[in-house]
Amino acid sequence: MSQLKFDRDEARQLRAAGLSYAAIGARLGVSQAAIARVLNPTTRQKEREANRSYYRKRPCHYCGGECSWNPHSKRGHPVPRCRKCASDQKRTTVRSDTLKCLRCGEWKPDDDFPHSSYNVRRRGRHSFCRPCGTLARQEYRVKVKVPCALCGQPALPFTEKGANGSRSVVPICLSCERTRRREARALRRGSQTVLR
Repeated sequence: MSQLKFDRDEARQLRAAGLSYAAIGARLGVSQAAIARVLNPTTRQKEREANRSYYRKRPCHYCGGECSWNPHSKRGHPVPRCRKCASDQKRTTVRSDTLKCLRCGEWKPDDDFPHSSYNVRRRGRHSFCRPCGTLARQEYRVKVKVPCALCGQPALPFTEKGANGSRSVVPICLSCERTRRREARALRRGSQTVLR
């Protein structure tokens, strides 16, 4: 619970003694607006109405009702939603004919999601739609890249390579891996020519 920055009872006593908001704020070490917000109910009501009108400028994207959407929130939804629509969407990610992408938040048909045998609750479909899954993989690969052991360019570590990836335990970028394979093929062809 946040602590008060100043004693409100003392502010009320100073105001009753005839001091102005600015003088009370200077004595208690807070702004004049903070004092007015506490001592003047009209100012407090005006500020609440201004905040309410600022955060309710847009209608709900789904039902058109009044919406308390904060565009600056880091956890905010990409489109404004009223409380009822938000709770309805949080309740489930599966409808009779569509699925909700957990990355972009849009409802899409089942064919827009790749197959996933372990995700039985979503009718055997992934949680991300195809475009969002591609973006998530790209972001992950950028995040886990380390410098190549040969040239210093960004490369995936050995633990992130697939079955066709580098067989080296040190991180090697794609261009260096192709060069190594090309040289290995040339050496094999040369040894086969000598054996013949």
